[in-house]
Amino acid sequence: MNILRAISKCFNRNKKPLVFKVLCVLLYYNNASFRGIAKSMGFMCKISHEAVRQWWHAIKDLFTIEKKERNISAIDETKVKVNGKQCYIWAVIDVETKEILSTLVTFSRSHIDTMTIMKKALKFCSNKPLVLTDGGPWYPWAIKRLGCSWEHKTRGLRNNIERWFGRLKFKIKNFFKNFRGTNIDSGIINIQKFLATFVDLYHILIVYNWR
Repeated sequence: MNILRAISKCFNRNKKPLVFKVLCVLLYYNNASFRGIAKSMGFMCKISHEAVRQWWHAIKDLFTIEKKERNISAIDETKVKVNGKQCYIWAVIDVETKEILSTLVTFSRSHIDTMTIMKKALKFCSNKPLVLTDGGPWYPWAIKRLGCSWEHKTRGLRNNIERWFGRLKFKIKNFFKNFRGTNIDSGIINIQKFLATFVDLYHILIVYNWR
C-alpha cells in the first residue's frame, strides 16, 4: 500500500502536504514535543502545535501492531555501548509478518532479560508461538517457563531477525555503536528513543511496504 494513499484516508482534508504531516508525526515519535515540532518545522510550513497533535491522533493507529495468532517468532540481541559501557539491544520478530514485537535494552544477558522481552512480545500474541533462538544459554529455560516451545536455529527462518539487526548495525555504525547521554540513564533513554523511531520506520518501509 502506498504510504500517502494510506495516510490520506485518515484526513477529511489535506491543506498541508501529506509527507510533511508524516515527518511531523515521526518527530513526535522521536520524543519531540508538539510545540517544538511546530516551531522547528515552521520554516517549511506554518503550523500550530494543535495541528501537529491532531495529525498524530489521526494516523497513530497506522503504526500499531495488532494482537493476533502468530506461528513463529525469533529472538536475538547485539552489543552496543552507552557512554562507553557495554549493553545489549534485544528484539523479537514475527518471522512470517516481519513485525518487530518488542525491543529491550539491558546491561546483561540472562534468563530474566529473556523473560522480560518475551513477556512484552507475547502481549501481541493471542497464542504461544514457537520461538527460534541462537545458542545463547539465557534463552531455553526462560522461554519454556513462559509456556512457549523453542528451537535452536542459526539460518533459514531466523534470517528475518538477522536482517533486522543487520539494518540496525549499519545505522548505528555511524556513531561507532556508542550512544551518548549526560549519564548512563539518559544514555539508555536515548537508545530507547532511537529504537522506537527505527522500528516505526522499519514497519513503514519494509513490513507494510509504504513506499
